[in-house]
Amino acid sequence: AEPGEEFRVELQAAAQVQDIVRQSVTVEVVDADAVRGPDDPITLHLHMHPPKPFRARTQLVVTKASGGRWRWETHLEADEPDADDTIAIQAELGQRTSVAIALCNSQDSFAPFKAGFSLDSAAEFTVSPPEGMLPPQGAEGETIVVTFSPKEFGKVCHGRLVVETADDQWVYDVVGTQPRYAKPSEAASRIDTKLPSTHMRRMKARAEERAGTNFIRANAAAAARRGRGGPGFRGTAGRG
Repeated sequence: AEPGEEFRVELQAAAQVQDIVRQSVTVEVVDADAVRGPDDPITLHLHMHPPKPFRARTQLVVTKASGGRWRWETHLEADEPDADDTIAIQAELGQRTSVAIALCNSQDSFAPFKAGFSLDSAAEFTVSPPEGMLPPQGAEGETIVVTFSPKEFGKVCHGRLVVETADDQWVYDVVGTQPRYAKPSEAASRIDTKLPSTHMRRMKARAEERAGTNFIRANAAAAARRGRGGPGFRGTAGRG
């Protein structure tokens, strides 16, 4: 090859992944002037910066301006990213609590989106709306509401929320908890069952007095004082 030879590099992919491949991968020839003959190696620099997970089989094609073409089979794979943020929600058992987030498209155009939880997320989480339109970058964001409804006492729930457009993706770790249980303090008795000490002494003295009294004798004496007759009965005189 002559010094200053020009090379053109492209990645060819199936139509359904062509856009994401073009956004995610850049390839360039490094030091093309060093390629002077057919036996000289060509060095390529491939940089991958995927906005969302994907897998694609592609053809890496290098074309020399003066004639010649090289082709390599390539396989591109972008794994699930780390979460962009964590959403913490707290709700009482049997109650519902919601948290709202606002999102814009990463580009200067509207973009349809889908929102949902991963299959291994807790069923206590829901998201609304499940689909819609994200406004352009810099505009007021579209509101997406995440709701937590705990069904088991004390259970900590985890979920992974994914909001996705054709060209981008946002991932949130969602944690749902319940307020810590606080044992109620012992309330003071509403009824005071203690009598004053003076009443207690008076009752004790009366009990001792009653314990030392012969009630049958006392009743008989009382009846005799009131009139004639047997003990406990008032007597009446008959006519002769």
